Amino acid sequence: MTAQPLTTPHSLTQASILKRITALVYDTLVLCAILLCYGWVVVYLIQEAWLGVPLADNGRAQMGIFGQIGQLCIPFLFYCFFWMRGGQTLGMKAWRIKLLNSENQPATLAQCLLRCLTAPFCVLLGGFGYAWCWFDRDGRALHDRLSSTQVVQLKK
Repeated sequence: MTAQPLTTPHSLTQASILKRITALVYDTLVLCAILLCYGWVVVYLIQEAWLGVPLADNGRAQMGIFGQIGQLCIPFLFYCFFWMRGGQTLGMKAWRIKLLNSENQPATLAQCLLRCLTAPFCVLLGGFGYAWCWFDRDGRALHDRLSSTQVVQLKK
């Protein structure tokens, strides 16, 4: 038995760049809060309280290499968890947009990871990856194309 598409292809419209970027800003605020909590847990609970490693002489906290690796992994975990769980992060829910693969099914782990790896470069290149939407025949951003995904606008 094959999975049925979530919606018919004719009822899907690509999400606007403005909604996508606004959802990204919203998610960035949520991620900042998560990263701050993670830093507190690593520095104060694990290193200082549990392992007995004091703060540096200047009062600065040192997370160490494992703490920094964790900080790099958290955004990947955040996005992959939400995209695979329901196709929407918190910011995407607020703006009623959803991530699907090119067959209108939930994105796979490989697609989510590829999207997480390519999306930052699309932003860092002066937003070129998002501006790609204006030139793409289907209205997809560059990281959408590279990961075979799409961000669609949901009905009210």
